[in-house]
Amino acid sequence: MSCMLRLPKFIAIMLTLSVQLSFAESHDLAQRVKAAYIYNFAKFIEWPQGDVDQRVDICVFYDAEFENLLRKTFSGKQVAGKPVAVHAAERIPPTISCNILFIGQAVLHPDVKRGMQRMLDMPVLTIGEADGFTQDGGIIRFLQVAGKLRFEIDHGSAQESGLKISSKLLRVAQVIPAKNS
Repeated sequence: MSCMLRLPKFIAIMLTLSVQLSFAESHDLAQRVKAAYIYNFAKFIEWPQGDVDQRVDICVFYDAEFENLLRKTFSGKQVAGKPVAVHAAERIPPTISCNILFIGQAVLHPDVKRGMQRMLDMPVLTIGEADGFTQDGGIIRFLQVAGKLRFEIDHGSAQESGLKISSKLLRVAQVIPAKNS
């Protein structure tokens, strides 16, 4: 009889664990997809002359796990014939050179928002996932639509930053039009 009482509890625990594992696997897959997207974004961006001389620098703001994933993703790869380096960014704007800056799921703290405002005319591709990211000056924001990972591009912010985004990338994005159009 005691074995019969323990069976439902065991099943409940196993179901809970499988849901947690599925969520973890789903999160890992989503992170890997974001890393692949960033690699492909880099191939479709043109920086102003002289801004990407020796290498492409990618900075990650306060997300060590994603920073490590980007290191693995870009290991041995090149963008526009240049090697890629991934760094941690501890402030915004970063004190180190960045061509791409990823700001993760963290809610945009007022200090981060102010830092992003100071970056508006810098040729840095800013990528984030927080609600309001593009309204605060970010260029590309990841979002979930019907359970799928999508992205929006603020084309006006990209132009203000001096970045040229390939029409091929704009065709597959949800584009936020330039503010003056």
